[in-house]
Amino acid sequence: MCSKCSLGHDEISCSCVRIVTGLCTPIALNQPSPTSQKAIGTVLAALPQLLGLWTLVMGSTTRESYTLNTFGQAADAFKRQYFGKEIKDVKPEEVEAEYWKNVHDLSKCVTVKYGADLITSEVGSGFPRKTDYLVGPNQKVRMHYANHPWNLNNLPVLNESVLSHWGSGISGMMVPWVYVGMCFSSFCWHTEDHWSYSINYMHWGEPKIWYGIAGSDGEKFDDVVRALVPDLINKQPDLLHHMTTALNPSYVMSKGVPVYTVHQNPGEYVITFPRAYHAGYNEGFNFAEAVNFAPPDWLSAPHGSSLPSKLCLRPSQLRLRPRRKVARSPDKLSICMCVSIVEELINVQQHEEAGRDLVSKHGITRSERVNFEEIMDDLRTCIYCRSTLYMSAVKCSHPGRITCLEHVDYLCDHCTPEECIFQYRYTMEELRMFITRLEKRTAGFDLWIGQVRTFIKDDKDSPRLKLEEARAIVDRGISNKYPLTDEVAELKDLIKLCEQPLQDANSILTRKIRLRNSTRCQKADERKDSHDLESVVEALQASPFAVSANLMDSLTELLRQVNAWTEKAKDASKIDLSRITDFDEALQQLQKVYDTGEEYNLRLTELDKLSDLMSCIEWIHKATDVRKKIEAWENNPDSHSMIQRTRTGYVLKLEDEVEIDKKLASELICLDEIEELNREGAEFEQVGPVLSMQAYFEEKIKASQEADKKAEEFFEDEEHATLENAETLWSSLKCQMWADTIAMNTLRAELRMARTIVARLEAVQAGQENFSLKSLSVLVNGCDSSQLVDKGEQKEKIDAFDKEVEDYISRLKKAFQHEQSYYTLYEILAGKEELAGLVEGQITPLTLLPWDDPLVNVEGLDQFESIEDIRYHLDNVLLQELALLPRLRTSNAMKPIIESCVCLDVRIKSAGYISCYLCHGNYHYECITWNPFFESLPLGMYLCKRCLRGKRPSIDSLDQLKNDTILRSKENFLVEHLQKRVLKTSEQLDYAVLLGDNDKIQNALLAVLSLEAMHPPTMEKLKAHASEWFKISEKDKELMSNLKTAERTQPRMIFANKSPKKNNRKRTSTTSMRRRNSKAKKSTLDHDEEQRRIQNQENNVCEAPLCIKPCSQEVNWIQCQSGCERWFHYVCIGLTISQVSETSFWGCSQCPSHNH
Repeated sequence: MCSKCSLGHDEISCSCVRIVTGLCTPIALNQPSPTSQKAIGTVLAALPQLLGLWTLVMGSTTRESYTLNTFGQAADAFKRQYFGKEIKDVKPEEVEAEYWKNVHDLSKCVTVKYGADLITSEVGSGFPRKTDYLVGPNQKVRMHYANHPWNLNNLPVLNESVLSHWGSGISGMMVPWVYVGMCFSSFCWHTEDHWSYSINYMHWGEPKIWYGIAGSDGEKFDDVVRALVPDLINKQPDLLHHMTTALNPSYVMSKGVPVYTVHQNPGEYVITFPRAYHAGYNEGFNFAEAVNFAPPDWLSAPHGSSLPSKLCLRPSQLRLRPRRKVARSPDKLSICMCVSIVEELINVQQHEEAGRDLVSKHGITRSERVNFEEIMDDLRTCIYCRSTLYMSAVKCSHPGRITCLEHVDYLCDHCTPEECIFQYRYTMEELRMFITRLEKRTAGFDLWIGQVRTFIKDDKDSPRLKLEEARAIVDRGISNKYPLTDEVAELKDLIKLCEQPLQDANSILTRKIRLRNSTRCQKADERKDSHDLESVVEALQASPFAVSANLMDSLTELLRQVNAWTEKAKDASKIDLSRITDFDEALQQLQKVYDTGEEYNLRLTELDKLSDLMSCIEWIHKATDVRKKIEAWENNPDSHSMIQRTRTGYVLKLEDEVEIDKKLASELICLDEIEELNREGAEFEQVGPVLSMQAYFEEKIKASQEADKKAEEFFEDEEHATLENAETLWSSLKCQMWADTIAMNTLRAELRMARTIVARLEAVQAGQENFSLKSLSVLVNGCDSSQLVDKGEQKEKIDAFDKEVEDYISRLKKAFQHEQSYYTLYEILAGKEELAGLVEGQITPLTLLPWDDPLVNVEGLDQFESIEDIRYHLDNVLLQELALLPRLRTSNAMKPIIESCVCLDVRIKSAGYISCYLCHGNYHYECITWNPFFESLPLGMYLCKRCLRGKRPSIDSLDQLKNDTILRSKENFLVEHLQKRVLKTSEQLDYAVLLGDNDKIQNALLAVLSLEAMHPPTMEKLKAHASEWFKISEKDKELMSNLKTAERTQPRMIFANKSPKKNNRKRTSTTSMRRRNSKAKKSTLDHDEEQRRIQNQENNVCEAPLCIKPCSQEVNWIQCQSGCERWFHYVCIGLTISQVSETSFWGCSQCPSHNH
């Protein structure tokens, strides 16, 4: 069991350390980053081509060769065989546990292969390189990555890299190496050469597990290893530099050295820092690439005696490598590089001076200049410390004996100082020259860093400097690319420490913009509170930089105001909710205090309290209003009893039709509204008014639900659901009628409908109300849809009454209407309403109507609410006929036959034509049909379809159609009105004959023949005086005689224009003309005339001196353009459609500059 986490799975056991799990080491990364997926996909796409191109040589003796493909097959087969399962099923914890078990078990031998340290200059790189031949469709992408700074082929030699000043590429150090791993292939504990940085990129494959120790803990790790294996360290001091030591991380951690772990996935980089020990292993087949790099700060890193002796280059060598560049043009080096180099050169100078003084004290006087880089490493290695020498050395007369200056005492026991020679690469003057040239380059940096140090010194006696000056110094360092030293970092921290309170202060002092819809409810409120304000004031007072006095005064004053307001808000919050009488006044006072607090732009807790208090008061106010509505219903239920919901709102119907106070006629109240109100109240503090109101609503909801249930059960029992029982139920539930529920609404609507139906029926039967077939049909439909009167006595009475009226309409149809008719029964009985349109010149087609639907024949009566309205309309139609019939006769007589015949077609070849006696319209003989009424007329007289609409029965026969039931019907009134007109016109004809006045005789004849019923004596009189009163030609007599026996069918449509012209309504045209001319003419109208014109236009009043008030459904208007801008009917001023279409200007006769 793990001694750290007390778990027993995936443990790592060791004979020398405690048992722990692999998961007990700190984990930094375990998942690939999202941005790495694209790079992984790119690599995997090219993987099949790469697998066959790579060749790996394994082993120092067997020299086994693999391609990537064959090595991957072997690696996968090993892992699959070792764990006994598919690779995807092997968990990382299993691999880690097995790896450390194999390391600890010396008796167990597990052999794996690792393609490590493969030089990319020989085998190729996983990254595209500038020297590669890059072609193909993704050439631009490959070129982009070939030049990218994170490409490991470019990273070591970037401009800011120390290695960029080294002339040749060092394998592994400057030229990347690639690593092809398999399960359990590992790399032991080590640091990088020269304690440089390293970077490893995983191209593809299974994860690589890293264990790392920070560079600051490197000496501790060395001590742990020395204590663990002191004999090995004594025999081989550079043991840890050979990558042969595997030590369990749990043991290292048990000795107080922190160990961190990283699971590197494809597409991820791992970077190690100087002096950082690291080790690890591979979970399976993968492909990685690594290289070292050295930024300028590497030169400042400690490079002590623990560096390995056999190094490819030394730090001192790197420091002096760019000497020619420094001597010639140090300006080309970055400041960061120059600063790092000059500091290290000073250290080198001091080290060399001390060493050379030591050599002089030994009496060695002979010296010589030596180019150490031209000597093989083995021939310039200190015999004592095994360090490769670059700057200086001491040798004796014995070949191969050479030491560094520090170990001159160990050079030789036999040679005298005179026989020894001091070797140097540079003189001290040359070193000082290098330093001087670099110091000139870094002089600006020295001045700048001095200013930085001035700001960060802690001197309480000196005056505080301005923050703006500190920012300017930091910005100057950024623009000049000065290195980020500890002093600069400290200054930036001070600036950041001061900037935050300043930003908070400015944010607090900025007044909040008041909006009607606040957005703080939609996002988190990030404003500061009063405690933050106090903290800001304290922070600015303690700031190392000078702060504006005005700013501090403003903050101090604001703090004082906020504290005063807080006390005022606390007092306002102590209001007694139960004693509020004027809710609006209370809310207004609280809102005033709240608005003042909002202006401070602070997140004040009292604001939330005030807001909650105002919300609570608003809730109590709203709840009180609802309660008053409920109580108003309960106190006067009969006044509200017939309020029912409709599609357009609420309609008030009173049983007693008494005017009541409008406040009692309130809307219904929905139970959901009250329940929601109760839920809202639960969010407030449970004070007395809230609790009492909630209890009241709960009681009312319960009572209303019980009433709703009774109403619902009432309609479920269809036999019991009668009007009488509904009235009884209503009496018991009407106090709950304020509730807007389905069942209560149904009861209310059904009861109102039933009461209306019964009342209407009683009024009709008592002769108190006129009716029509349509109104009775509405009652019948109401009975059918009602659940209360769809059965029983009321239903039987209404059905019987409706049947009698429908039978009467059927008798009227048989008496007046042909089976194939172009006019409804109403249009036959009501007169010629369309005369005005005919006089204007409108073309109004006629279509045969259905015979079976009785409602269609009397639907024209729907527009009249009473008998008086019908009488008024019929009188207007009569006056219209008297005025317009003569004009129609005159205009028709002037029209060609193609404009007046029912066919409206010039292509018909006719045997003749005949004229209508009434309207003087001309018709082809082939286009007319026989009507039995022609038998009652003098021979040869013809009446057209518009003038003779029905059968024209005798007025005596109409009395036989009536009964007591239909006496008050609107249809019966039409018949009675027609009867009276027939008798009156007959009397007028008799009186005209008595006087012997031919004009009156002709007018009386027109009136007699215009009516759709006849008086038999009068018709006999017409036949007797036919030769005297009518001019009938022999041709007409012959045509009418032949027509009687001609077989003709009624066309489905007549007067249908086969090539219709555009019906130009001059209203639009004249309006546009009026607009062009109104400005010039407006001055001619006084104010009263203008007001009258506008009023008449809005009221559709015709300004003709004798307006006939045309009854046609479509009436054309025209506006005067001469100045008055008044409107007129075409027909009232004698205009026709064709006349208006031929003119672009019209003025009335009353304007001085009129033009017709």
